[in-house]
Amino acid sequence: MSDLHDISECRHSPDFACVIWYGRFYEFNERQAAIIRILWPAWEQGLPVRFQQAVLAEAADTESNDFESARMSNIFRINGAKHPALLDGMIVMKNGTIALGARPKNLEETSG
Repeated sequence: MSDLHDISECRHSPDFACVIWYGRFYEFNERQAAIIRILWPAWEQGLPVRFQQAVLAEAADTESNDFESARMSNIFRINGAKHPALLDGMIVMKNGTIALGARPKNLEETSG
């Protein structure tokens, strides 16, 4: 992931309610934004992969929402469908981990 890691192409609002990820705009609800807020510093350091349960526990400690009983896959759903950030690869979940990923898949195909 480090070869595709370019902080200058990504930014967020102060509360992480919106993110521009390699030119793609995403909006997040309060719970989703809390998770992105936790993942962002690890991504900036080039070590983006975190255990889902650790992130949920950290969110439970710092946020007013109940995260301890939540499942990460349910947090990133909108009306039963996967959040666009999951579909595009901004957020990657596998084997009990979660990370901010590389450039969105559909942007990789169109960029030089």
